Formats: sequence, structure tokens, C-alpha cells
Amino acid sequence: MDQNSKENLPLSEPQPQPEVPVLPAMEAEPAEGIFVESGMTSQPPAESQPELPPAPQEYSEAEISEQAGEVAQLPESDKLTRLKSVALKDGVVKAVRIAKKMNDPQLLDELHDAIQDDPELKAQLEATGKIEKL
Repeated sequence: MDQNSKENLPLSEPQPQPEVPVLPAMEAEPAEGIFVESGMTSQPPAESQPELPPAPQEYSEAEISEQAGEVAQLPESDKLTRLKSVALKDGVVKAVRIAKKMNDPQLLDELHDAIQDDPELKAQLEATGKIEKL
């Protein structure tokens, strides 16, 4: 055998690895005000907890369907304007749900672009707390 082939041979048989015990999954969630980080439980520091905005308001399917029907009957030029108005008044979630209910991907895309690219609309949504300022 040449030098290269001897280097690839194992010197001794591999030793069996010790078995790692598997811990059972936790069934219950930590108590309120306690968080788990890296496997340790502790109280969160008061100053590091940002205040979360209120959860978005849920809207009934009937309300979304009704407003989608109203928007669908508008002239094409007014549909986006109405959805922007809904976003400012009731929130982006409701405006998006209406656009999705209308099954109009182009209108949904236009709404997204308006929220993303229109600095005036974006500033108004941020000022009213409808979207988070990044």
C-alpha cells in the first residue's frame, strides 16, 4: 500500500457515543408575566417590554361581503380611493379583506402599492396607528 491509502484507514474501531436523554415536552405554557428564554424561566425586565398596539378589530364576514359589493359597484377609478379610505378609518386589515373578497388581484396589488409607496397615505396610517412605523 502506498502512503495515501494508509492515511484513510481508521486507527481503531469507533467508540459508541453515549445516549442523550430526551426530555418530555412541556404541556403547559408559562404563567403570565414570565417568559422562557434559552431554557431558563425568569421575569422580564420592565423597561424592555414594548407596549403592544391593540389587536386588530375583527369584522364579520357579512360586513366584509357587504362592503366588497359596494366597492365592486364603484367605477374603477374610485375603488382604490374607497379602499384607502377604509384603511384610514377602519384599518389596513379590513381594506385588504374587502379587496380579497372582491377577488380582484390587481386592485389588491394597487392597494398594497399605495400603502407601500404613497408617502402621504403611509404617514397618515402611521399617525393614526393603523400601521407600525419602521
